[in-house]
Amino acid sequence: MSRRDQAVILLAQGKSVTDVSDSVGVSRQTIYTWMDDEEMQRSIQLEKTRLIRSLSALMIKVTLQALYHLDKVTEGDPEVTMARDVQVRLQADRLVIQKVRDLMEMADLEDRVSRLEERDRYDTRHR
Repeated sequence: MSRRDQAVILLAQGKSVTDVSDSVGVSRQTIYTWMDDEEMQRSIQLEKTRLIRSLSALMIKVTLQALYHLDKVTEGDPEVTMARDVQVRLQADRLVIQKVRDLMEMADLEDRVSRLEERDRYDTRHR
């Protein structure tokens, strides 16, 4: 994998320019120069979208587990409701469900922004 490709991944993960330059072995100025390139910007955006979708899949799995647990609690399943840590588990379940909702909203916004940016680039090139 090229240094530039490594930089794309790290920048998409939210790493700082200093951290990225140290990790891939190039100067900060090189990172800034790369970031000015439209293709690099698109690559970072695509990587962010890929990361968000990967996280979304994992969060969906965890959410299903949380919903299953909440269902057991509301049914009065004695195995679940008698557990000592039921309140902690319920708080965790609620948090997971809230975070999944937030993540899904963020993924939707990322997708919308990407489409708008692509449309804007197309419009700019064809004027």
